Amino acid sequence: MSGEVTSTSRSKSPASLFRPDSRTYAAASLDRVVCGEYVVPGYWSHALLKAITDSLPDFMFSHFMTTAVRRQMGKDFRQQ
Repeated sequence: MSGEVTSTSRSKSPASLFRPDSRTYAAASLDRVVCGEYVVPGYWSHALLKAITDSLPDFMFSHFMTTAVRRQMGKDFRQQ
């Protein structure tokens, strides 16, 4: 399960708590490959976000995700 990272061709924003740089994320992800779980967030702050969103009712999760995707798509179109 992958989360958003920086230092990629798509994201030029600076690294932050919930958006690590690509090297940090790759190293953290590889540390979790053999943990035996079916779905594993690759970075600790993404695991925190997953725990929070898993506890939300479906309608709230859908609303937040729809809003976030629309906001990100708007940013992507404005940057082109």
